[in-house]
Amino acid sequence: MKENATLVDFEAHVGLKSTYACRLIGMAYPTYAAYRSCARPLPRYHQNHVQDIKRLSRRELGKLINERIYG
Repeated sequence: MKENATLVDFEAHVGLKSTYACRLIGMAYPTYAAYRSCARPLPRYHQNHVQDIKRLSRRELGKLINERIYG
C-alpha cells in the first residue's frame, strides 16, 4: 500500500498514531486517511501546517498535543 511520506514522517516526529495525528492537524480522520493512503493529494496548506508543527520545540509540541489531543 502506498503511503504519503509527509504524513508518515509527521506521525513519527510527533509520536502519535494517525487517529491522533489527524486531530493535531485539525482534520477529520476519513480525510486524513485518504491523504495518508494517497487516495487524495495532500494540499499545500496542509503540508505547510505539518511542517510548521514539526518546527516547534519539543516543549511547545508537548503543549500543543496536550491542548488538542488530551485537553
